[in-house]
Amino acid sequence: MSFQTKISPAFEPFLADSGEDDKRDAIVIFQAPPIEGLLLRGRLRELKRRLDEVKEQVAIQKAVEQKALTDYQAASRDLGYAETPLQTAAIGTGTLPVATVEVTRKTLAALAEQPDVLAVLPNQQIHLIQPRRVEYSNLIKKVRAIVLLQIENPEPKREQRLSRAERQAAILAVRRSAEASLDNINETIDRFDGKLLADRPDALGSIPIEITVAGINALARSDAVKAIIEDQPIYPEHLGLRGS
Repeated sequence: MSFQTKISPAFEPFLADSGEDDKRDAIVIFQAPPIEGLLLRGRLRELKRRLDEVKEQVAIQKAVEQKALTDYQAASRDLGYAETPLQTAAIGTGTLPVATVEVTRKTLAALAEQPDVLAVLPNQQIHLIQPRRVEYSNLIKKVRAIVLLQIENPEPKREQRLSRAERQAAILAVRRSAEASLDNINETIDRFDGKLLADRPDALGSIPIEITVAGINALARSDAVKAIIEDQPIYPEHLGLRGS
């Protein structure tokens, strides 16, 4: 895959009015290595396997993300940003393979060239649609999205391995915190004729929904929402890949 296919076409208008060194925010999606393990059987073993996979996936994603961002900052220093380094930050607790970074016209390609970077998107603010010449059919059209809910910060990382009970308690705490945030936006979801596509938030504090575009705008303004990601499958042809 060439680095050009990783860069969203939306960057062209996003950077149209910027200078060569003007900084803009971007969203980076990483591709973490798959987890390999033995197949376990039985209800308790299945639960243990899932909990271990969540913990292992978090560790793998953080390591992949840290290496890619470190290499990007090193490349940006070579491009003239040693004294004013470009900022990078994980989204949420780092459990999702997504981060925000500062880019310029000169460093965008350097970011996309990182082997563990899957896609780079402009981090654009959501603006309310002006009432003049509004196509209202678009506002009532429903879309699917993944809502990342605000959760309480987890306890500081400990050196020793967590017990099974501690891992279960940590996941339960995330879900309870996410459910509290979900309660704060349920009225907004109902008001814009939305519906939940899952019974409750997952172990990462996210939940899929179906709602109108106007509802997405309203949810984006809520303090209970950390981020909203379009729930759309990524097909190989979008990334310049070819099936066998």
